[in-house]
Amino acid sequence: MLTLGNKNEPLLDDFLFEDSRGITLDLNRPQRMEVSLPMDMPWEGIASTYQTVIQHPVTGKVYLYYRGAPLFDCSKQYTCLALSDDGIHFTRAETGDRNIVLQDSPSCHNFAPFYDTNPDCRENERFKALGLGPNETLLAYVSPDGISWKLMQDEPVITDGLFDSLNTVFFDNIKGVYRCYSRYWTEEGYNGLRAIQSCTSLDFINWSTQVPNSYSGCEPTMHFYTNATRPIPGAEHMYVSIPMRFNPDRKKIDEHPDAGVSDCVLLSSRDGHDWLMRDARPWIYPGLDRRQWTQRNFIVSAGIVDKNDSFSVYISDHYCWDDCSMVRYAVPRMRLGYAYSTDGYFITKPFCLEGNRLTFNYNTSALGSLFIDMLNLDGSPIDGMSFELFGNELDAPIDLSSLTGRSLRMRITLRDAYLYAIGY
Repeated sequence: MLTLGNKNEPLLDDFLFEDSRGITLDLNRPQRMEVSLPMDMPWEGIASTYQTVIQHPVTGKVYLYYRGAPLFDCSKQYTCLALSDDGIHFTRAETGDRNIVLQDSPSCHNFAPFYDTNPDCRENERFKALGLGPNETLLAYVSPDGISWKLMQDEPVITDGLFDSLNTVFFDNIKGVYRCYSRYWTEEGYNGLRAIQSCTSLDFINWSTQVPNSYSGCEPTMHFYTNATRPIPGAEHMYVSIPMRFNPDRKKIDEHPDAGVSDCVLLSSRDGHDWLMRDARPWIYPGLDRRQWTQRNFIVSAGIVDKNDSFSVYISDHYCWDDCSMVRYAVPRMRLGYAYSTDGYFITKPFCLEGNRLTFNYNTSALGSLFIDMLNLDGSPIDGMSFELFGNELDAPIDLSSLTGRSLRMRITLRDAYLYAIGY
């Protein structure tokens, strides 16, 4: 039986549904916000990309790592760091060498750090990373502060893959393993499609065999160039992946030296292996800005920042133009997907209520409403346990203290209403 009241459940899939009528499930598209960091330093430049964002779980400070690459051919590369208190205003870190934390290493091409939340991790090894090694391998790094990095060992830790784009790595608190998502080709010899695979580790040194992502029998027919895979903040039992989707054959802007156009899509998963791709529409469309219609734009940060009642990601914009930058895109907190109806409902699977309340992340029109009816397991309504909500709220609570610990169902009726998440 499911439990509710002990975690957030984003409406990215129909996992909670036992029955429904007239409900549409869709993704919520983000809004372009501000330029977080222009790549205008001499060691940054036109080929800067492959950003990772870390929200420190203790201090709340936001770490934005990225590749500085001032030349089109990426023959000079640096790993750089910018810091922020609010996820909006960034300043380059003071590292003793500009804001560079790694240089003179192949790993600068795609350095992928994270903050290790493993309860068994040593305190002086909380920052870890994977980076490109010799002969298309991955090396393991460790740092006490996210600035001073060293190799954990000279030998590569992962060798079965093609690691020249941004691989992502994190500790999965729910499953108790490290996860790495990387790229491979669906056919040998750089034929076929760029695609995503993953492996796991208990100690960050010894890794399992790679397993290609699955998509519920609907395998993608496009290139997934990067993956940006992470647990959802506040709903870590679910994962999102936001790959940059690449079309290498199209060319829109004649004066740009390379062919290729790109956008990005959002996928969700409950096990980290099988992924839901709701449709083929992009999560972010290239706009009227012609510099977004050239290759390798819309690489999304590995990591989501949860601040200011928003989920923020940081995206490469104007890649290989003279105004290359990192731009913040945002959705309201936990509003990655939604259920909508003009007059429909769904009934949940049976669940046990933990805690004394549930919260609802929703939005209605001025005439619309969200109706919540608490039901016994046989579907009969519970007296005094019906609620109507209207407005636009991120976590509207309803008091269910009299039902704590009981096995229940819930009928949720939407009348010109969006429901994004059920929380606690």
